[in-house]
Amino acid sequence: MLGESWMDSGETEVEFITFTESDFRKPRIGRIAQSFFPDASDYCARENVDFLVNKLNGEDFNILLNPHVEEQSLNELVAEVRPHIGAKVVCALHFSPTHNRDVVRESFFISYSLGLDAVAWLRQCALWVKYKLYGLRATERAEMAKHLYAIRNCDRYVVLSERFIQLFPKGVRSKIVSINNPSPCGVKPVEKFFEKSKRNEVVWCGRMDLTGMKRLDRMLRIWERINPLKSDWTLHILGSGDIKFIENLIVKNGITNVVVEGFCEPWLHYSRAKVLCCTSTTEGWGMVLVEAMSRGCVPMAFDSYASVRDIIDDGVNGVLVEPFSIGEYSRKLIELIDDDEHRRAMAAQGMESISRFSTPAIARQWLKLFEQISANV
Repeated sequence: MLGESWMDSGETEVEFITFTESDFRKPRIGRIAQSFFPDASDYCARENVDFLVNKLNGEDFNILLNPHVEEQSLNELVAEVRPHIGAKVVCALHFSPTHNRDVVRESFFISYSLGLDAVAWLRQCALWVKYKLYGLRATERAEMAKHLYAIRNCDRYVVLSERFIQLFPKGVRSKIVSINNPSPCGVKPVEKFFEKSKRNEVVWCGRMDLTGMKRLDRMLRIWERINPLKSDWTLHILGSGDIKFIENLIVKNGITNVVVEGFCEPWLHYSRAKVLCCTSTTEGWGMVLVEAMSRGCVPMAFDSYASVRDIIDDGVNGVLVEPFSIGEYSRKLIELIDDDEHRRAMAAQGMESISRFSTPAIARQWLKLFEQISANV
């Protein structure tokens, strides 16, 4: 989306360079040319280094964008290439800077996973103590070391929220800038059409994991409390994962009025649902929040990662909940279900508020950044 929008400016050419065999291994992606590294087995192979240096210097590129700093081998390739090119290097982080430690810290004592196995609970206690004493600090050091390595070897480091910048050491913050994610969804004019088409549905969308970052187990625990009180409402679960396992878990725990849709296009569900529930431990951005808002679906999320406040203004266009209170989340969801007038107002405000994330608007921020670093500003 951004590449096409940069080209629409009339002053920018874009090319993708990629490694792996895939459905996207073709000469063009839309209007954008695509070339391929000669050695797909090793990012830092000598052939790949020479290929990238020759391409950047020979075709007069002035920006090298590494959009995947989570992959350390790619960071190492960029570090090796950078001294030999005239182009400026920009790196982009699409997760929270504290993603790994946040996910691991909240991955203990998950009741749906441990069940009634006393030995499993005791083992979990031992792992938790070990993590608190040793693992947390080790995870923090390793995670920040990777960020600092990438920052040393680039001209600008882009994060998804200005609030993320304060999580880095002061000495490197001058190299860090923030640009929000662009929204992939257009927004229709704000009219009452969306309320007419709405049903008594709550939607949850993400990878159906119990121990990773999306934490579907929290949604199920919330719905266990909600459904006996709001039996005319239905929860729809969207996303990839082991559908049969989730369905069996729902039946085993006596949770009713739940439909596991699996992996599907979410737009129809956003258009029909009145509320989107996000129960993630952390997110880099939280695109499902923006997608739901574009269809008049009010988002709820834990106030557990900094960028969520770039999207949700609590009580105005969505609802934030203290991390990770199942009781508060349940109470606020019931309030949202019961208060039709406030919910409709938030839905309308949400549709208006996300225009700032349009692809052209975000693309202009990137182009401004490219111009600044090309001019050594």
